[in-house]
Amino acid sequence: MTGTSLGASMTTETVLRKSWDLFTKHWQFVALVSLIAFAVNAVLAVLMGGSVAGGLAGMMASSGADAGFNSLFTTAGLASLGFGAIVTLLVAPLLAGAEAQAGRAIVDGKIGSPVQPFQAALSKYGTYLLLGIVLAIALGIGFALLLIPGVILAVLLGLAPTIVAFEGVGVGEALQRAWALGLKHFWTILLVGAIVAAVSFALSLVLAWVPLASGYVATVVITFGAIVLAVIYTESK
Repeated sequence: MTGTSLGASMTTETVLRKSWDLFTKHWQFVALVSLIAFAVNAVLAVLMGGSVAGGLAGMMASSGADAGFNSLFTTAGLASLGFGAIVTLLVAPLLAGAEAQAGRAIVDGKIGSPVQPFQAALSKYGTYLLLGIVLAIALGIGFALLLIPGVILAVLLGLAPTIVAFEGVGVGEALQRAWALGLKHFWTILLVGAIVAAVSFALSLVLAWVPLASGYVATVVITFGAIVLAVIYTESK
């Protein structure tokens, strides 16, 4: 693979090779960070599943309830649904930030406790929360417009959490910097992202019959993706 030029000497192949070298060198740290993230996601999935079940049960019960209890059951059902969704929305930016912080720690060679990336993300929680909302809206609209605009926006804005991890800047500056780097290295980021996504998809097919293993491996791939983004960021400066 010759790759697309990233900088004066960087190529897609070099980005992936450096990322893989860092991944294998610090695989224990990656495994533990991914395990924590996977465990949190598993709890969220259970909570969300329980909220959905509780919400549907409440709303179904309201249809057969007396008039005096109808409103109560409906409200309880909606509240159950809303609680799970709110908790998920509040925790997701923390996990995304932790992945970005883990990528920075690995690239910088400052490996500590696997809990450290989550603590670092928590210290910047407000920024990651607002950034997550902006990205969710932008990418949601983009992917709703026949997929391609969403892919383009993902490439142009995907470095924003990594920039927050490295520079500690606010949402506006992180998006501006990500946009500039995304434009400069668009094809490299797109190609690398496509390769990582293809590997993730292939692994999910292979491990589909073992849900827990599939979910954990998917989380490891996300952590690897964070390393890739950190490598791209540091090498593009």
